[in-house]
Amino acid sequence: MFNLIGLASKTLRRNGMREEAKEMTKRVIKSGSYNEALNIIGEYMEICSEEDMIGDETMDIEGGMSE
Repeated sequence: MFNLIGLASKTLRRNGMREEAKEMTKRVIKSGSYNEALNIIGEYMEICSEEDMIGDETMDIEGGMSE
């Protein structure tokens, strides 16, 4: 879970959403389950698999890819 928090937080920060990254991190850490944590992360971004990102440098916050 900590890896997912880090990836999500980094993505938010890269997209100019530093405060949202802090808020999301706090909420996820306080969550009561893995599913709740994933739902919280999903409120801030679209969750995708690693395979969805192959060949792309970064993912923007709306779920579109940029190179």
